[in-house]
Amino acid sequence: MLETARPLKGQRQQAISDHQDQARATTQALVSEWGNPNSEEFKANQEYFHKAVNALGGEGLMDELYSSGIIDNHDQIMMPGVVLALAKAGRDLFSEDHMVTGQGGGRNPFAEDSKNWGEQNAIIRDDPQHARNLIRAAGKDPRTYKL
Repeated sequence: MLETARPLKGQRQQAISDHQDQARATTQALVSEWGNPNSEEFKANQEYFHKAVNALGGEGLMDELYSSGIIDNHDQIMMPGVVLALAKAGRDLFSEDHMVTGQGGGRNPFAEDSKNWGEQNAIIRDDPQHARNLIRAAGKDPRTYKL
């Protein structure tokens, strides 16, 4: 019995080491694309990733990311390519007036903390596509606004 346990222990230790190496490599890939994890750019890209996940599938998509091993059960990203692509999609979908980063652009009248129904109605009437982008940036569904 002891003879069987030793190889298993060695295999487990090797698997843990491989997992840690993969997590370090992934972190390095993200840092090379997004900069220091404490930087505003890194934080903005994380936010873009989350916005894209919420818009493109929400909890179901997040479950797929976990079950496929892209993100492990400790919330470590194991496959950076998909996460980088989702962050880019999020940036493309939600960077309207820099709503994620808060730089420039002003307030989003569809966001809970700056809701303004008069502005909402004017944007919906005058520029429906811009309204859709702002609504998505606020984490809401444009269909709620009949768009």
